[in-house]
Amino acid sequence: MPADPRERFRLLMRLRSLLAPIQVQAFTHAEWERMMARKHLTVLEALSDGKPLHGGPLFARWRRQFQRWQEQGLRRTECSWVAPPALRVGEEQAERVRYENQ
Repeated sequence: MPADPRERFRLLMRLRSLLAPIQVQAFTHAEWERMMARKHLTVLEALSDGKPLHGGPLFARWRRQFQRWQEQGLRRTECSWVAPPALRVGEEQAERVRYENQ
């Protein structure tokens, strides 16, 4: 994926049909890993309901991790996701994931 988010968006828009009712999101591998470490809302929603346009095997691996989180108590409410204390990551650990994946 290109580093520039606008260029990523342009690239992905070419992958979908003109009138497809989808919300296109694009992240680099490192960005996604940081968001995984933080249990970011975008990641949780994508892994719960999303469909990959590219990188299906990697997305499947992340979805299996998401399913393990659910087995450990991650749950969706009407308006948010709730992670049990054992799944919560402090900023220090999330930053370490960030730098390890750059």
